[in-house]
Amino acid sequence: MSHRLYLYNLEKVPEQAGATASNLPLAAYGNTDEQVLMMMEWGYELPPFFYPLFAGGITIAPPVYNGSEGGLYAPAAPGKEAFADFYNFLEKHADTLMYNKDAFENAKKKLLRFFETKVTHAWFHLDAWDVFNMSDDGAEGNHTAQAEDLKLIIEQTNTIIRKAIAADNPDLLNEWPPITNSGYHAEFKQLLNDEGFNYGWAVIESALMGDYTGLEIFMENGLQGLKNEEGNIVLPAEFTEIFEYPIGEELALVLHQSGKYGYVNRAGELVIPCIYEDAYDFANGFSHIVTDGKAGVIDERGHATIPAVYDNVHVLKYGVFAVKKGGEWALMGEQETLLLPFQTAEDVGIDDSGLIYFFFKIEKEIWYYSDTFHFLLKGLSDNIETEGGCYLFTMKSQMGLLSNTGEQLIPFAEQTIRYDYPLDAFIVQAKTGFGLYHATQGWLLPATAENIYALQANPGEHGERLAVVQQGGNSGLYAIAADSRWVATPQYKGFIFLKDNYVGYKNSEGKWGILDYAGNRISEPVYDSVNGKENCLTYGIAITFNSDAILLIQGDGNVRPLSAREVVDEMSVYPESFYTKDQLKALRKALPLAEQALNEHALGSTALDEGRSEDAIRHFELAASLHCFEAITDLGYLYEYADGYTNTGKAFELYKTAATLGERYAMKNLGLMYQYGRGTAPDYQQAAYWFEQAIAHDNEDAVEALADLYYYETYGMLDNERALELYQTALDNGNEEVASKIGNIYEIKGDIKNAITYYKQAAKSGNTFAKWRLGCFYTDGNGVKRDLHKAMALYQEAVADLPDVHVDIAILYAADPYFDPAEAKRHLELAKEAGVDTADEYIDKFKHLWK
Repeated sequence: MSHRLYLYNLEKVPEQAGATASNLPLAAYGNTDEQVLMMMEWGYELPPFFYPLFAGGITIAPPVYNGSEGGLYAPAAPGKEAFADFYNFLEKHADTLMYNKDAFENAKKKLLRFFETKVTHAWFHLDAWDVFNMSDDGAEGNHTAQAEDLKLIIEQTNTIIRKAIAADNPDLLNEWPPITNSGYHAEFKQLLNDEGFNYGWAVIESALMGDYTGLEIFMENGLQGLKNEEGNIVLPAEFTEIFEYPIGEELALVLHQSGKYGYVNRAGELVIPCIYEDAYDFANGFSHIVTDGKAGVIDERGHATIPAVYDNVHVLKYGVFAVKKGGEWALMGEQETLLLPFQTAEDVGIDDSGLIYFFFKIEKEIWYYSDTFHFLLKGLSDNIETEGGCYLFTMKSQMGLLSNTGEQLIPFAEQTIRYDYPLDAFIVQAKTGFGLYHATQGWLLPATAENIYALQANPGEHGERLAVVQQGGNSGLYAIAADSRWVATPQYKGFIFLKDNYVGYKNSEGKWGILDYAGNRISEPVYDSVNGKENCLTYGIAITFNSDAILLIQGDGNVRPLSAREVVDEMSVYPESFYTKDQLKALRKALPLAEQALNEHALGSTALDEGRSEDAIRHFELAASLHCFEAITDLGYLYEYADGYTNTGKAFELYKTAATLGERYAMKNLGLMYQYGRGTAPDYQQAAYWFEQAIAHDNEDAVEALADLYYYETYGMLDNERALELYQTALDNGNEEVASKIGNIYEIKGDIKNAITYYKQAAKSGNTFAKWRLGCFYTDGNGVKRDLHKAMALYQEAVADLPDVHVDIAILYAADPYFDPAEAKRHLELAKEAGVDTADEYIDKFKHLWK
């Protein structure tokens, strides 16, 4: 059962919102009437397309229907205007944003028509009570705090939308918190085109009670008919009543003037004739009909699924029907397949989840059956939940857990059993304490802990879900996985999620360290605080704080200062969303020096470009002392190449320092120093290592450099498959120069078709090697039709850079259609002067032509 949010359009906000609220375990929801329009019922989130509806300012107050805190309200008029502006902006950039422009246009048309004709009340109200319950620790104010977090995300998103519209730049939408805070969608375009949303219309459809078809009922002579949006009659006025289309169903019930019932489709066509003396709305693709006083079930084609021979029928869910014969009820599938045999009962029902069947017996006793048609228990349950494939019953202050086969997993007792979604397990609170139970693994922890709750963390790479277990005044961390285990036994004072596979832990002295999900210590507890930005930190495991010292724990576990660039970046994008007040104070204190460092680096770069090396060194050294790591790299570059300052040994050491600090351009440069033996002895393994590090730090230029190590035999690492993979990545990144190397690898592999394809691509970019190889293919007719004219043209374009091509040109001049002994001799002599190995061989071979 998914947890849901509800979006409403209200005529007015009740004087005391929440006065009619429900405190039942399951969320209540409001019904559409003259004062209320239910706009959305959606699982786990308010889809971000609808954040603009709250652009008019958000107020947090008790919800109307559920609980006593955490409802969000906003005036409707500015929200509707902001929503229309947003969708008009998306339409303007449809060519670049949409996978399916027609589907977007259709969804936009329906949405704006819906807001124009249906959304007429003064307020929007978001009720997230059910979802907030997932993270409810029982403390007063919990839902309000979660509502404040959601309010901030909505406001930040709306700010970005306004900036994107003002700049006419949809790329800015990639900065949405719903994108940056989630690993599910990599970019706004991916979220926008998620088929589950249907560009937003599927969200509205979730709550439409079947009333949007574009069809309108008209009256003529006291009878009803249907017209389409163009005003054309699609169903003549012959009906006493035309009923609404049930949500999710294709057919609507109609009552003909003859007194018989039939069905029309969403185009208004009568597809099942009016032949039934009684009939009901379709549900799950089936409908209950009555013929000759007997009940049956038909499908959308009008075919009898259950023949009309029974006293009563219910369509319970897709393919499952309750049928009554005499005083007995049974459950049947299609074509009268018996699922549960006939038994005495007054009625049969199904719960909202579709997973529990009720047989109402005499004297108010109910027999409960699972979705696999196994008997569960009998009696009167106060509450039933279906979670984790199990059935959680509350009966007379006792709770118990059953499997779908009826096996009693946790015996009934005076205890509280709660399914925890983040943990995918049951937290049991008994008189002896808290325990942890898993549907398939059984008891993970006995009910002896002081408390157990989910750490708000992403599952680990092996599916681990983390539970904080409090015992003896301390906290431990337990991983629920295929091999459920302790990550850290109860000896700590707290944990926080940092990023995938990493958590922070606090010791008894209040100091923080870092663990991975396997329980390995990445750092000792020596920090005042640690922060992984809830999985949004992209360049390390965590940022640590100690008084004014701000450090970064890198992916390899090494620690370095936070760079000037990183300080500025961290303070530029919603720092209040990620950092505590003390952490923000430290970052704000570091910001002026960081900005000074970047300014000094910029001055040094200008001086270097202008040939003022002394000034460049002065600025770079000051910037480096203020943790501008790019300045260290640029100092290395200066000492590698600047006239009068060349010192490759010093350049090597500077590159190494910067690379160790995580500077991606230094990583590539250090790899080149190892590759070519500049400032150090050649070391191709070290070169490969630093190229790989540069690539891991998003330096795309290092991809070709690493591929070269596997491509050229010189380095003793020949691996054409690995080289091909890397060159293809470089080409995909926009490096056209590598196309010739890709072509050459395919030629070596004997794949001439692909070789020619990539050589042609490289030749268009002016690559002379590719032109030479294409010339050879045209000369020999290998993979292409033989064409000596194309070959000669390609050779002539390549020969200035490749002296070997003189020999190929001489060969063409040695025969028709280019026969010219003097030109053949001239090119062979040029080849010899250039040191081409085969020149003497061909001079001796062709010398008879000019003697």
